[in-house]
Amino acid sequence: MDNGPRHEAVGPLLGTGRDSDLDGMPSSAADSDDDDGVSFGPLRAGQAGATVVVTVTGAPTGGKLDAWIDFNRDGSWGGAGEQVFAGVAVVEAANQLTFQVPAGASAGDAIARFRLSSAGNLGWRGAAADGEVEDYRVTIAAPAAGEREFLGESRLPGASTLSAPQSLLPVDMDGDGDVDLVTGRSHTAWYENQGGTFAARTLSFAQFWYNRTTAADIDGDGDVDVVGTTASSAHLERNDGNEAFTRSTLVSVMAGDIPISTADVDGDGDQDLVGGGSLTTRYAWYENNGNEQFQLRQFPDAWDAPAGIAAVDFDADGDMDFLASGWQGVGWYENDGAHAFTLHMIVEGQAGRAVPHDLDGDGDQDFVVSQGVAINWYENDGQQAFTVRAVAAGMTNSYVYVDAADVDGDGDVDLLSTASHKVTWHENDGQQAFTTHELSGAEGARLVAAADLDGDGVLDIASGSTAGSKFAWRRQFSRLDFGDAPAPYPTTIAAGGAAHGPTGPKLGALRDTETDGMPGGSAADDDGVTFGRVQIAGGMATVAVQVSDAPNGALLSAWLDFDRDGNWNGPNEALFLDRPVVEGENELAFSVPADAVAGMTYARFRLSTAAGLTQGGLAPDGEVEDHELEIEPAALATGEFGAGAVIASGDWSLPTDLDLDGDLDLIVQTGWLENDGSGALVVRNVFSSAPGGTPPPYYAFHASDLDGDGDVDFLSSGPRVYWYENLGDHSFTRRDTNILAPSYFIDPPAAADIDGDNDIDVAAVDSGRILHWYRNDGDLGFTAIRVTPTSGGSPAASVTIADLDRDGDLDLATPLNGSTGYHLVAWYENAGG
Repeated sequence: MDNGPRHEAVGPLLGTGRDSDLDGMPSSAADSDDDDGVSFGPLRAGQAGATVVVTVTGAPTGGKLDAWIDFNRDGSWGGAGEQVFAGVAVVEAANQLTFQVPAGASAGDAIARFRLSSAGNLGWRGAAADGEVEDYRVTIAAPAAGEREFLGESRLPGASTLSAPQSLLPVDMDGDGDVDLVTGRSHTAWYENQGGTFAARTLSFAQFWYNRTTAADIDGDGDVDVVGTTASSAHLERNDGNEAFTRSTLVSVMAGDIPISTADVDGDGDQDLVGGGSLTTRYAWYENNGNEQFQLRQFPDAWDAPAGIAAVDFDADGDMDFLASGWQGVGWYENDGAHAFTLHMIVEGQAGRAVPHDLDGDGDQDFVVSQGVAINWYENDGQQAFTVRAVAAGMTNSYVYVDAADVDGDGDVDLLSTASHKVTWHENDGQQAFTTHELSGAEGARLVAAADLDGDGVLDIASGSTAGSKFAWRRQFSRLDFGDAPAPYPTTIAAGGAAHGPTGPKLGALRDTETDGMPGGSAADDDGVTFGRVQIAGGMATVAVQVSDAPNGALLSAWLDFDRDGNWNGPNEALFLDRPVVEGENELAFSVPADAVAGMTYARFRLSTAAGLTQGGLAPDGEVEDHELEIEPAALATGEFGAGAVIASGDWSLPTDLDLDGDLDLIVQTGWLENDGSGALVVRNVFSSAPGGTPPPYYAFHASDLDGDGDVDFLSSGPRVYWYENLGDHSFTRRDTNILAPSYFIDPPAAADIDGDNDIDVAAVDSGRILHWYRNDGDLGFTAIRVTPTSGGSPAASVTIADLDRDGDLDLATPLNGSTGYHLVAWYENAGG
């Protein structure tokens, strides 16, 4: 007899029918004809607000409900998180209840058990004095399919006050149907999920130092409690239902630096503890007597540096076994059904925390573990004989943290890890061959977990890192807004195209979403940008940008392919970089280069609350629109010129529209001359002098919005390259740069985003005929990088920046000063910035 659940046939009912049997009748479909009291909504791995309707009859004073779902499909309901209701009060009616499906739940059919009684707090085994038990076969769906692209980390507030993080628990702490995060080390905190943003909540035990924590309903009152371990004991933080906590000691002697978890090991309906024993080299489980009194059940085997122990029914015989690991290897403890355990070693040698999961979907429990600088998974043949399979190798750290879940929602089990101290996910191709993807911005990663943190059905990633002692999360969207420019413009994910999370500010009124960009496709949502006439030699052009859903404004970046070479990397092709715009219509102006190529071309406009966007990559919100437009040729002219007139003194001048009024002004050595629209030039500013009052000998000029604030600055050459900042009212202040030459720059500098990092770099030839480019650090600090000279001579004059080989990055070109004069031109191929 397996001590199955049984109720005296009196008292409250699930539904309207109740049959009586001499013994249980196992059925693969769990479809007894009296199972009419429970109706499930759709179930999905990672779902925080899964619903079930429980109909109760014959209970005028109500009843108590206990329920379990075998989320890991191991044949037992004792695993962590598998008890979905513990002694929950229900009334004589249809009761709609919610529960959390773990992100690591195995997709497929699983068995659920619901028990109704007057007393409550029953186990998934054993007798009850009244009520009814019903078992159901339910289907757990995989998470919704994600884009496999993760946004940069969103840091949880206040987490920097922690030391090295040791706990990261995705759990619905306040029972509101979304996934919160419980974290800890130097103090334990919980972060309330408020629709994808998180608020730090003060806990009464926040300054109490816990080495490890776990969360479960320990006292069976329907809310989530917290258990934490110190160096030598375990404590319960009892939740009063309003997230106020009262501390009590559960275990006075316990090795507290070993990871702790909960499981119903004995099937009696309360949560036991699993973790370290009374010695630091022992594992143990602690039997809960139902009143939060815990009795030590210690395994006799000594483990060097125990890494973790997990409860799982390895042999599918209906009782809870354990998977343990440490320096001597990985083994499993077989339960004989009476809670006497026999250790079976699986693999020898140093190992990190082992995580059980059915990785190949064949119905038995495999496991994944870090071993030295590799991550491996061990395939169970169904008879607990294991074959090692590789996941990843060559890591810079050993004993990494691992987790298992279908991260991309494609129906197979992926892995998460902290390999090489990075947040890393290992993508399963469906045949258990894994591709490793490192996510940026999480140096020092120690913890990682999958969870649907924004409630869209797609799994996101949470992490804890020693760098800054921070906790953070990364959002994965199910669908994104993409551009639609034709190839060779970058549009698809594979090509590095632009994509936006479909929230926040919009260009125009419409925004659609796709699973990938569609080069050359028509986009009905491209309704936010309207160009005026764009004509070569027209000086300026205008564009109207309509912004909606942006009560606090947004940032606009835009590019136009003036040279029609299939990319937006050319000099002056960045129209706006992080230009502030407001909700409503924004009338903007931009310069049309005199060397633009007439004909049809494309522009890309990106709107977001995030700064620093480039032509490609993922943005957390906003929209991208690609627009086809025509660059008109210059107007026809006779080629005849009238008599010249002296307007200023100096050796150099540069025509450009400094005041963005649609006509060409003139920069000269002493100032700038404003065109009043009729061709009359008026002196508007005299440039500031060098330190000490002596005007420097300005040799040449180049116009560019160097600081990205939406107006036209310019560069000049002298003992160093100077830049003149446009203050927005068309007055200019000289800013010295650290671009210094051994002697004067005598040729015009050039400026463009040479390294593709969304700021303006500079290239110039000094009077020693040495070509350099100067990398902008984003704050207008420049690092000189010498360009390797050619054998045909030294650079002779000005430098040109252009995508000469049409590979998507900017190259350099200069004339060469050879032995017979200026007779050669050299180009320098950009090897990727």
